[in-house]
Amino acid sequence: MLFEEYLALDEFRAIKVMLFEQNKSKFIELIDVALIKYQELLNQKAVKASRQIEESVWDVPEERLFNDNYHERPVEKHALVPFFEQNRASNPEKEFVTFLENNKDFIEWWYKNGDKNKEDFAVTYEDSHGVTRGFYVDFVIKLKNGSIALFDTKTLDSDPSFVPKHNALHKYLQANTMPTKKLIGGVIVPKGSIENRTWKYADNLIERANDTTGWISFEPSLVNI
Repeated sequence: MLFEEYLALDEFRAIKVMLFEQNKSKFIELIDVALIKYQELLNQKAVKASRQIEESVWDVPEERLFNDNYHERPVEKHALVPFFEQNRASNPEKEFVTFLENNKDFIEWWYKNGDKNKEDFAVTYEDSHGVTRGFYVDFVIKLKNGSIALFDTKTLDSDPSFVPKHNALHKYLQANTMPTKKLIGGVIVPKGSIENRTWKYADNLIERANDTTGWISFEPSLVNI
């Protein structure tokens, strides 16, 4: 379009100009400059967008669409039936689903949250560059005693934003817990062998992502409202 509008060259002549050996280095240089400037524009847009925060009441969506990157996994307690698991789901995510299903007697439903759409649940946090972003927790769990659990499965020190994400979620839980609705949760990590697996999370603010001292086990049967 540039060649056509400014130099009156049709598509075929423009391609010859671009592929001419003595011109190739010039075009490569121009493309590199354009990519750098475009990345700067994207960064500026991201910073601006990070300041535009929308708050809304969240509920499990009535339906979700899935592509070939997901497969159906038989479960009983997922809020939407059937349950589709991402093909590239992490081992902690897959193991946590098994853990929830093994404790189904104490769970009314659980929901595997999305990570990018407006209908997905998220809390805001600041990343290492001071940019406000959305933290999409992995699991929303409704226990039979009425408590709500919000957990994001990780392994220790696996995410540069491990600490700010957990702390942002903890502050959200503290701010929204009511006498009639107990909220618990945080970043949760697997401990022990698969045969003796436990799931640990901190019920307070944390400073490090590699130390579980003082963390507690999530036991659906023991959560009191």
